[in-house]
Amino acid sequence: MKPQNLIIIFSGFIAFILGIYISFFEAKEISEDLGSSQKPQVSINENKFIDIGDLRFVLPESWEQENPSNSMRLAQFLLPDKDKNARLVVFSGIGGTIRDNLERWYKQFETENLDGKSNKPIEWTENINNINVTFTYLEGTFLKSNMTMTGPVEKMKNYALLAAIVNAPNGQYYFKITGSLKVLSEQKENFNKFIRSINSV
Repeated sequence: MKPQNLIIIFSGFIAFILGIYISFFEAKEISEDLGSSQKPQVSINENKFIDIGDLRFVLPESWEQENPSNSMRLAQFLLPDKDKNARLVVFSGIGGTIRDNLERWYKQFETENLDGKSNKPIEWTENINNINVTFTYLEGTFLKSNMTMTGPVEKMKNYALLAAIVNAPNGQYYFKITGSLKVLSEQKENFNKFIRSINSV
């Protein structure tokens, strides 16, 4: 066989192997991208641990798990409340910075008090088991929108927002409670214990 033919055959073989190699790694990258875009898994075991993605929390005994009311929510829990209005809702992958989402939540409240002054949100940050968490608390009149987001809002006085944004290695998780001042004052300690129980699985 002529040397030129050997070179052609060898070059074709190398191109074939290279094509397989590139296809394998492209498929691997696509698979990883698809996996990373999936919602984190949420599970609760009999010991009242809740796993959200790679994070684990201790769930207060008085909180009742519910099916999420829309596809944006990872999980939701009904808090002890005779009116059944107070819930912890959990989100991830909702876009925007931490500041963007805090400001969006604040706009859901009218915060002017009886003295004509505006209540200011209280924000603070903690490092819990090497995970940065931003907390916020705000009191005011909650502007509850209807399900269509187009009709008039319902003004719910003496309400509050209590929330935490967990900046985890695999993404941000948003924990938000909106409810009456009475219920939130009763559940604030449970919420703080819940968030501060955070650990990586």
